[in-house]
Amino acid sequence: MRIKILVLATAVLLFGAITMVPRIIEASKSSAATAISANPVQGRQPEVTVGESIRNDTSPPVREMKQLPVFKPRKEANENPKIPHFHKDTPDRRVQATIAADALTAANMPTADKNFNGMQFSGVACNCAPPDTNGEVGTTQYVQIVNEGFQVFDKTTGASLLGPSGIQTIWGGFGGVCEFNGSGDPVVMYDQLADRWVISQFAGASVPTDECVAVSTTGDATGSYHRYNFHLGSNFFDYPH
Repeated sequence: MRIKILVLATAVLLFGAITMVPRIIEASKSSAATAISANPVQGRQPEVTVGESIRNDTSPPVREMKQLPVFKPRKEANENPKIPHFHKDTPDRRVQATIAADALTAANMPTADKNFNGMQFSGVACNCAPPDTNGEVGTTQYVQIVNEGFQVFDKTTGASLLGPSGIQTIWGGFGGVCEFNGSGDPVVMYDQLADRWVISQFAGASVPTDECVAVSTTGDATGSYHRYNFHLGSNFFDYPH
């Protein structure tokens, strides 16, 4: 008998909750409408732009493609304009002069496993300054990208496996602005979970309006890539990520 009473009581409570839901919703709508009308900026929904690549394919292995030149005749970059500095040299009394013997304050930076030269500045095709140096470490390789040039190294020996070559090499035969109007500012990333390399740069006939993205088909940065061209519009999105 007690079970029946409990079931009946539960049903009554559920019915009461259900009949109250529309009223709660209507009250919430009314409050939300009042808040939006009082402060339209606060009530504005964020805009999300979704798009698809306008061109895509899969490249041959990059190591088998024609390596575009990255080196240009060596010349010094334009000198920066002189800026007057009015200051007086005085000792900085806040600089730490000694290191305590305590283990917590001792230098704990580990030594580098490998140290080797990367691309030199004259290897930047556009002779740009600063070079926007970017690099990433994979399972067996290290890839360095400097503006419009890239190079693949064996991360154990430091030996060059590919390059230095022009970043345009990766988009050879792809067509469009990615192949013919690449503007550099590239980014290289390594996905440890998928064992894939991701290389991107922006491109455009006059203003960089497109983003070119290449995803390796294997964990070898000298192999083939799935290539994509995304048109972002008429604005210039500087150094996109």
